[in-house]
Amino acid sequence: MRLLFDASALLNTMRLYRHEAYKILKSNLILSLTRYEIGNALWKETLLLKRLSIEEALEAASLLDKVLRIMVTADPQNSSLTLKLAYGLQMTYYDASYIVASAENNARLITDDVKLTKKVQENTDIINGMLGKKIELSPSNKIQFP
Repeated sequence: MRLLFDASALLNTMRLYRHEAYKILKSNLILSLTRYEIGNALWKETLLLKRLSIEEALEAASLLDKVLRIMVTADPQNSSLTLKLAYGLQMTYYDASYIVASAENNARLITDDVKLTKKVQENTDIINGMLGKKIELSPSNKIQFP
């Protein structure tokens, strides 16, 4: 089964697994918006939270560019279903996009977003009914890889 990484899990996978991250991420999935979510997180960490220097953020952005070249972009194909799910579960369209893309690509959703994980776990029946399949979730620190 392929893996679909949200922004939080992609960053954490790079941090946790360092050199092994390439093996984990290669040919697995992201959404096109993931790049922008991570870019915004780096901006926030640098400018607002002062946790990173601009040099550290630029280095991370450069590494991100390399990582994204080995991954596959798999955006959701059904915008109406994505909006319906976002509305029904009272979540952002962004989060619903990850769920729908996961279902459409028969991929396990890798997320470290506690709020998203809780929302999926609490609404399994609704999601199954709307998407016709169960969404499998894992945090980045529980990824099984060869």
